[in-house]
Amino acid sequence: MKQTLSLVGLTLLVALLASCSSAPPTTYTISGEFIVVKEPEADADADTDMDTEDADASSEQDTEQALDPSTVNLSITYETTNEEGETETVVLFSGNFVDGKMQYSGETDEPTTIEISADVGEDEPFKATAVVVGGKDIRFALIDYMGTYPSDQLVFVGNSHQSTDDSKKFSIAGDFSSVDMDLSRAVASAWGMQTDEEGERQTLDLGTVMLEDDSFLFEADIDEPTIVTLTVMTGMDYYASTREIVAEPN
Repeated sequence: MKQTLSLVGLTLLVALLASCSSAPPTTYTISGEFIVVKEPEADADADTDMDTEDADASSEQDTEQALDPSTVNLSITYETTNEEGETETVVLFSGNFVDGKMQYSGETDEPTTIEISADVGEDEPFKATAVVVGGKDIRFALIDYMGTYPSDQLVFVGNSHQSTDDSKKFSIAGDFSSVDMDLSRAVASAWGMQTDEEGERQTLDLGTVMLEDDSFLFEADIDEPTIVTLTVMTGMDYYASTREIVAEPN
């Protein structure tokens, strides 16, 4: 009887350890939006000499440059290795903006690097990468700048998560609430240089993030201390940068 109880207890213990070692999948959400940013209106006094016909022509040009969000082809993919050791691309989402927005929900049991692509039918599609982690939502935006500068771009909103290894993870957070300007459409970009396993220098691209509540957050992995360059800009009316950030593992 004691041997039977011991066997039952051992079986339950093995089952418990197995359930603990394989964490159940957790949900996440990826959402996107289409944002139009118009050029700041010129000062009224400075416009008194502008010819009405030129103004109408400029307005017509802006209208021609506007993107139709319903025609933007969106895709969210990730790469995996099959049983034969071959790399395959898995499509999580393929579609368009609906009323300027999109949303996808899924499950994951491990950090997964995904690629978001927005094809507007001109040149190469806009692309951005992020790491999907259960319980963390990812938000991105396709920004259509109505003017010649800056160029349209695909950015994350609030934060950029690119870390898959907590032992190598670093974070860069910024708060620009003290700036007396409208930074609701400002974007922060960060990058650095690091050495790969073969001793070659390569770019560490942390992506681009649109500020949320005047703040941003970058999270990524790194193998050695690296100097990171950071810029924050709204286009023509605000620009700030620094090359004094040192990112280190953990």
